[in-house]
Amino acid sequence: MKLYFTIFSLIFVILMWGLYVDKLRFDVKEQDHGKGKVTDLLFLLGLALLVKCFWSVLENGYETDINCFKVWSQWVFESGIGKFYYIDGFTDYPPGYMYVLYVVAAIRKIFGVALDSKVSLFLLKLFPIVCDLMAGALIYKISQIRWNHRKALLFVAVYVFNPAVVLNSSVWGQVDSVFILCVFATFYFCMVEKRGVAYFLFALGVLVKPQALIFTPVLIFTFFDQVILRDFSWKKCVRDVLLGLAAIASLILASAPFGLEKVFPQYAQTITSYPYATVNAYNFWTILGKNWQPQTDHFLFLTCQQWGTIAIVASVVLGAWSFFKFREKKEKYFISAAIIISTVFIFSVRMHERYLFPVVILLLAVYVLQPKKEFFVAFVGMGTLHFLNVADVFCLSFQSKTRSQYSLFSNLIAIGTIIIYVYFIFHCFDQIGRASCR
Repeated sequence: MKLYFTIFSLIFVILMWGLYVDKLRFDVKEQDHGKGKVTDLLFLLGLALLVKCFWSVLENGYETDINCFKVWSQWVFESGIGKFYYIDGFTDYPPGYMYVLYVVAAIRKIFGVALDSKVSLFLLKLFPIVCDLMAGALIYKISQIRWNHRKALLFVAVYVFNPAVVLNSSVWGQVDSVFILCVFATFYFCMVEKRGVAYFLFALGVLVKPQALIFTPVLIFTFFDQVILRDFSWKKCVRDVLLGLAAIASLILASAPFGLEKVFPQYAQTITSYPYATVNAYNFWTILGKNWQPQTDHFLFLTCQQWGTIAIVASVVLGAWSFFKFREKKEKYFISAAIIISTVFIFSVRMHERYLFPVVILLLAVYVLQPKKEFFVAFVGMGTLHFLNVADVFCLSFQSKTRSQYSLFSNLIAIGTIIIYVYFIFHCFDQIGRASCR
């Protein structure tokens, strides 16, 4: 795995260098000819699909997660959706992805695929891989706002071939790509002021993974910006409130077949599970030697959990500040979301190594819409450090190990992540300061 991924990562570095050099000529959006655009995009996504499928069968994935997905797919199909959460077993995912696993199990049943076969493994990884490609297509759509066809394709390649993205879905076998697609699409539809679609997409993201709730403030900021502060009317306000309530109702209706009396406690259990300062997330708490240590441990005059709550509040404040300071900019949705998730990941508690994953696509979108060198550095730096964190945890899993409390490697990754985070925040301040002086 290490040899193959090293070669793959080197190729990606060359691609990134091409992107950085190419950005020197971004001033004018060249005239594109429509012929062949769709074909080019489909070819690129098809090539990415082949690469991702290769990795999906080459690597067995993160054993604990893959085994859970295998067992859950079998349980939900054989016992039925209505009985899934009543089974006496470990089930810490909300209902959304159980529908996908039901389909996976049905396909296995129809074609007689063995549970522990490579084909079964491929089926488990396929839907997140498809979501990676759909996110890439959405990046292409956003890129067309400012860039020509060739450069838009380059941005798509930077995402779909990104080692951090390939590692998460194709190698590890996680499903983060599914809820991230929903959240990223939510922000896109906020950007084009189609809030009704955004509300329902966000509800879908929450249905898949409760981590999507971290981004709720951005949706609230959008409501205040586009409904309350801009051309306010009671008709528009009531319409949005009703659409928001309808989205919440759709979330409840989709969960109902599983038994609401089980689903709501399931969400609460998932959100509060792993009560540790950090769970292999190389962040501020790692530097203090708190990896896998109780969140009730004290730092200065408060517990880690209390500091984590303060960090969440701070993330919302910083997110609001950036959103409304960049109010006239299209990238405000992605900047605000990137600040919120990175602040929570670095300073809050119960963070897993993968929880920084959304920042990869968010910072890429920021750079696509505002091609500044500083945003490029933030995207490359944060993405690289996130990849190293996840890759390290993945490799150590084969030895049933985690990093010791005071590991030099994990501390270096944590320090690097904090430095890039501060660099990104500082540049956002700087951009706002320059805009104010004009």
